[in-house]
Amino acid sequence: MDMSTAEANINILIGCYERGLDTAEACAISKVSRRSVDVWLSSPSNDTQRSNAERIREAQSQYAADTIAAVTASHASDWRAAAWTLEHSPATRLRYAPK
Repeated sequence: MDMSTAEANINILIGCYERGLDTAEACAISKVSRRSVDVWLSSPSNDTQRSNAERIREAQSQYAADTIAAVTASHASDWRAAAWTLEHSPATRLRYAPK
């Protein structure tokens, strides 16, 4: 695989994470091996692998932030969205999640 193809596949992988797909789905679509992603996230051995891991984590975090923002925006019109946020948000779940 030439470098431009590898870079294109990694960009596809990151796009999958930006849309909220899990690792298995993202790897299947992007043709990046699951083993590569696991290595990047757990024990990267060079700057490229560290950069890929950072991009993955950023994409996952941004998806989570965007999703929470969408749910939070609906709180005024949907009490269920507000309750869900209280039960699942790291800041409030210990206090409000069902026991």
